[in-house]
Amino acid sequence: MRLIAHWRTVLKRSHAIRVQLVQALLGVMTFIDPGVALGVWNMMPESVSRRVPPMFISAVGAILFGLALLTIVLRMFAQPKLAEKRKEIDDASA
Repeated sequence: MRLIAHWRTVLKRSHAIRVQLVQALLGVMTFIDPGVALGVWNMMPESVSRRVPPMFISAVGAILFGLALLTIVLRMFAQPKLAEKRKEIDDASA
């Protein structure tokens, strides 16, 4: 197994990678301390917490699952800027 030549570009520009990072942060945060979500909820200003549904905290698992599905969908779409950068790197290395 080898790294692809344009791995830095993929890390910087891929939407799927960004979604996976958010998913990983939420997963680690809830795994390390499940009370973190409740703490964040309690720290929100009252005007904001009134707009967010109370079931939001209990829906963290569903949100993580949704992010995983979104990652799969995003990998199916072409990202023009990423493709352009890959072509530049391939041309430079040839």
